[in-house]
Amino acid sequence: MPAPSLPLAEANLDLEHCTSCQACVELCPEVFGWDETTELPYLKTSQGPEEDLRKAAAYCPKDCIQVNAGF
Repeated sequence: MPAPSLPLAEANLDLEHCTSCQACVELCPEVFGWDETTELPYLKTSQGPEEDLRKAAAYCPKDCIQVNAGF
């Protein structure tokens, strides 16, 4: 019996007010990467586990992450 799949959601980043805290990268590394040149996060992919994306969004001090479920 296959393991149940986690619900997926779509993530968007608005980096205008990003503080470069890297919480998103730590909490959801399958979706968020870190650009050493700009010292800002980037999306590796726009989709990931909804629970992980919501946790990353909740920890973002400047609300830079938007999560869209049921895309």
